[in-house]
Amino acid sequence: MSLDDSAHDRIRAGLQTSRNRGVFFILLGLGALGLSMLGDAWCVQHVQLAPESSLRKLGSFLSHWMDWPWVLGTLLLGALFCHWRGHHDSRRFWIALLLAAGIAGGSATVLRSVIGRTRPSANVTQGWYGPRAEGRWLVGVRDYNAFPSGHTATLAGVAALLVIRRHRAAPVGISLTALVAWARLSVGAHRLSDVVASTLLAALVVFWLDRKFLPSTSTTASESTSKANSTSLTDSEESETINAAVTS
Repeated sequence: MSLDDSAHDRIRAGLQTSRNRGVFFILLGLGALGLSMLGDAWCVQHVQLAPESSLRKLGSFLSHWMDWPWVLGTLLLGALFCHWRGHHDSRRFWIALLLAAGIAGGSATVLRSVIGRTRPSANVTQGWYGPRAEGRWLVGVRDYNAFPSGHTATLAGVAALLVIRRHRAAPVGISLTALVAWARLSVGAHRLSDVVASTLLAALVVFWLDRKFLPSTSTTASESTSKANSTSLTDSEESETINAAVTS
């Protein structure tokens, strides 16, 4: 077997492994979504709080201040601050966080606008209605915009990118995502499956974003190594030239 054949075999094996992993995680996500739907009724009964509850007020407070405009605005300010300080690598990462949150939250908003699932607190017949029902459009009507959760998807996009790229900061992103998910459940805006679906959607978006647009860590490391090697070679060549000149 030639070296080219061996290289092609390794590439094919790597692609097959990636496909197998992709299928596994898709099935795992669908299983998690299915289980969460079984827990929807329990969650509405036990997690949704009464309007006069102090925890319900906390949920409303968090729902307001952890909505997508504030999240994206904070990320934009982080990117601008890093640009002002001259931290270009940090600036690029803050922009990546901004894209992850924006695309994940935007995707969730588009989907929930056309899926038409009712919110648990809505004073309408509960169900899945799609974009249009009973002769009227439901796109943009709040009572029919439950699945998936836009709040949760936005912060889950941040958390997912932190898990992939900044492991030490990942617990912060995960905690904020769990907090906003609880807030949305507590005020009756969503069911358990709504926030699970938004988390899975954000993970999918960030995986695509990371693979397509963000440089690989290994690639960056190899480029740095190559630059270091070329620099050392250049220094060595200069030394040899100087030595030859002195000798002559």
